[in-house]
Amino acid sequence: MPLRFVSPGHLPRVVWNREVPEVVVRVPEAWSPAQRLRVLEAWEAELVSETLESAVPEWEAKTGLTASGWTVKRLKSRWGSCRPDTGSLVFNARLVAFPRECLDYVVVHELAHLVEPSHNARFHALVEGWLPGSAHLRKRLRGGSPSPDGSGASPGSPSRPGEGMAP
Repeated sequence: MPLRFVSPGHLPRVVWNREVPEVVVRVPEAWSPAQRLRVLEAWEAELVSETLESAVPEWEAKTGLTASGWTVKRLKSRWGSCRPDTGSLVFNARLVAFPRECLDYVVVHELAHLVEPSHNARFHALVEGWLPGSAHLRKRLRGGSPSPDGSGASPGSPSRPGEGMAP
């Protein structure tokens, strides 16, 4: 999906045109590339957070597990993390580029760490039991491509922001 930065002199905001499709980041002309990127990253985190507001409780109910809380950050090398000792979950804002089923996989994966901290056979059996077909989703995320056929942008670029997610 094309990404465009424009400087109309307005307050910063992101406009997602699904019909074109295109993401337009409106920022003041004087802003640096780093400032412009922060606006885009905040928007990505907001979209992921909105989806997690329903996804986390849904998967907590399905798994019988409960997280103490969750946050969204722009992580460099992980899609999520879990602190089993505190029950706290962290999700990557870059999940915005993937369909909802990939976000669901990360939620289930991190919830599973509440009862099994390591990636052993028991862990994978739990995840697969709660989310059949999870191995396919794991491979898709590891490949870094939002599209099922493996084409598309790397996980660091918003090729298809929030597809399958609530805007």
